[in-house]
Amino acid sequence: MSQTRIAHHPSVITQNGRASNVLRGVSDYQQLDDKLDLRTDICKGDQDIAAGRTHSTDDVRRAVAADLGIPL
Repeated sequence: MSQTRIAHHPSVITQNGRASNVLRGVSDYQQLDDKLDLRTDICKGDQDIAAGRTHSTDDVRRAVAADLGIPL
């Protein structure tokens, strides 16, 4: 199991001679999960753009300034 953590290689766990699970180190798993989250967010953004759910830069600046109480 130290191979999984130290060498960053997943360990395949078998059951009846067939792969059934994969064991990864926590940091490797977190990195993989973060990449998946980012790709999911990019896909959602692309869908929003395609559907026209966008805001201009000026609109966003005005909204942020208003939230922060900063006059423009």
